[in-house]
Amino acid sequence: MPKIRYKADNFGSYYGSKLSGWNTLTVSWGEFIWAAVTVGRNSMRDILIHGQYSIYEMVYRSFLIYANLQETLSGNIIKSSAYKSLDPSEKSAVSYFIGLTSTKLICEKLLGVPWLMHLDVYKNLHPKLNNGKSRPDLVGLDQRGNWIVAEAKGRTNEFEPDALSKAKKQTRNLRKVAGQFPNLRMAVESYFDQFNAENPLAIRIEDPEDFEPNAPDLEITLNKYFADYYKPFVDLVDLASEENVDSNSLFLKINLSEFDLSICINKRIYMLIKEQKQTGVNNILEMPIDENKSILSFDDILDSYSVYVGNDGIAVILGESWSRKEMCKPPHKRNGEI
Repeated sequence: MPKIRYKADNFGSYYGSKLSGWNTLTVSWGEFIWAAVTVGRNSMRDILIHGQYSIYEMVYRSFLIYANLQETLSGNIIKSSAYKSLDPSEKSAVSYFIGLTSTKLICEKLLGVPWLMHLDVYKNLHPKLNNGKSRPDLVGLDQRGNWIVAEAKGRTNEFEPDALSKAKKQTRNLRKVAGQFPNLRMAVESYFDQFNAENPLAIRIEDPEDFEPNAPDLEITLNKYFADYYKPFVDLVDLASEENVDSNSLFLKINLSEFDLSICINKRIYMLIKEQKQTGVNNILEMPIDENKSILSFDDILDSYSVYVGNDGIAVILGESWSRKEMCKPPHKRNGEI
């Protein structure tokens, strides 16, 4: 399984050893792709107005990871040859997306925060968010209904302390979310470790000091937040042809067979978002995590490493092209290249 070394600083002792000093995060490629397709970004909302292109956005996010990252035999995640051949502006865009994806992984696996949306989604609704100050990238929600604020940085090469310092300042420039002070503010920087011979992907995380008292608030309802988060996946089901949608007792599965992956959504969440009922908010927050394990009843799952079911009720199933054997090869040498 792939592994990512990370260092966490300045978190309270109540977070325990996982957010203190150096640790290792073990992830599957299924988890990585789940994080890539679920981290809410403004670009996806823009694409969704064009119908079928919402499917291409999901695929595009997945293949940013497929083409630009590679696993080593030791389990490290490194830059692929394709990544190394990009021009500087392209590398910057890919690095930023890896930063967003890494932040989503940290939130899910270390903090129990399965929902994460980009603040840019709400800028048109809240003009005060456009007053020239750099805001944090992301607002997240845990399963107890507590909010977090996060800023993601992604670097093409080594760790940059100045970038993390800037990220910490940005997290201070949002005061409240939905009438609540965030439970946590977090700065995250992904980079490639120059002190390891393989130059693997690594992450730094810091809990910055407090907030700016004059910073704006994000006024949003839980219903609006969940509607924005799940809309791409609801639309994915609605846009897919009938032969590309399977279901079991709890999940709808959209088969993107030409790309060797499937994306799933919990049926109850799908219906709650479609019906847009106020009661749906609490139902989503209170949904038992174990309920999601029925995803394993689909007969096209290779093994437990090829599937990941997020605590948000979204799941990813990967085919043979995404196996460890293939992901340890450069992209152009993977069998059945897609």
